[in-house]
Amino acid sequence: MRDPSTSTARFTSVVSLATFVMLLAACGGGGEGGSDPAPTPDVIPAADPLHTVCNSTVPLDSGEANHPVIFLTGPRVIHHPLGTNYVDAGARAVTLDEGDISSKIQVIGLATLDTNVVGDYLIRYNVENLHHVPALTRTRLVRVSAGTFASLTARDIGTTRGYMGYYEHLPVNYGDDPEQTFPLLVFWHGWGNARFLNDHAVQAPLSILEQGNLVKLIKDGLWDNSRPFIVLSPQKCEDATIWGGTSAAAKKRFVDYAINTYKIDARRIYMAGHSQGSADTWDYAFSYPDELAATVTLAAGYAGSSGCVLKSTPVWAFNGEGDGHEQQVLTVNSINDCSPVERAKVTVLPGIGHNDVQAAVFGLTGLGQGLSQYDLYDQNIYDWLLEHRLP
Repeated sequence: MRDPSTSTARFTSVVSLATFVMLLAACGGGGEGGSDPAPTPDVIPAADPLHTVCNSTVPLDSGEANHPVIFLTGPRVIHHPLGTNYVDAGARAVTLDEGDISSKIQVIGLATLDTNVVGDYLIRYNVENLHHVPALTRTRLVRVSAGTFASLTARDIGTTRGYMGYYEHLPVNYGDDPEQTFPLLVFWHGWGNARFLNDHAVQAPLSILEQGNLVKLIKDGLWDNSRPFIVLSPQKCEDATIWGGTSAAAKKRFVDYAINTYKIDARRIYMAGHSQGSADTWDYAFSYPDELAATVTLAAGYAGSSGCVLKSTPVWAFNGEGDGHEQQVLTVNSINDCSPVERAKVTVLPGIGHNDVQAAVFGLTGLGQGLSQYDLYDQNIYDWLLEHRLP
């Protein structure tokens, strides 16, 4: 099994330890304290056409041995008081053939940081070497607050390296401890909330996600802030003419982006989805079975694949009684036929339709229910997720 922690430090896989130490020494430290040249002005390049952003195949790390490395000066997460001036600590960058190239760093996000408005602001640092090989983007999060934080942040398509727009929720104690990492819950929406439909004839705004999914739950104030999850709810680009359908590889790029951007415990990455998003979750789990600590699928199974692939991945599938649930049952049975490490579960909630299953499961209104021939919804889904982690 691949060690999931490698996802959080890809650059160390392409340079030797000695080289890494040399680069670190050239920067004058490991990103905390020390002097640093002033960051370059915030230059936001012209946005790519949305279809280009959606269809990006640019990896987060070029994988080349001489690629630049960026080190943040100061912490990755900053708690900043509302209404006070912000001075960015900047970053350093070095490359083997050029040495210190900190003066070439492009800083994106300072122009939109408003210290008079409560919010979580991303500052990104990018640089290329002479051969136009990019460094792995480094990111700082500035949490502007007056004691309380934004519960939900919209990050539209093209404003990050995530390749998709998404909503972000961060734990209230995010950044309090520089060493603390957090579990990640990625939630995929159904077909009707996609960015592109009908060959671009329809371009749905990111805000359409507020009508359902975990986004609505958090927006409506129904989220328990004691939960430790980073919650990311991406908006897929479903137009097959530019996206290749619901590609697992495309979603993998988003997960890689999340690991690089947020303080994530790579042993505790969970995935869930509703309807088409449920099929997306199954597809991701079948494609990358060693990367998810647990999955929750709502209202759609996964046809045509052997459940033996998921014998080590904990699964809990849910369906409403008023919705066709045969495929969910077949998918779960195919896993259990392979003697999984943990028996996969399927719950069919009585009197629940296709869309209502989201609130029943993640809003916890369906707790204690379930048709008797299947598994009872007998445990808070968040507690169940947190019981699981990768080795």
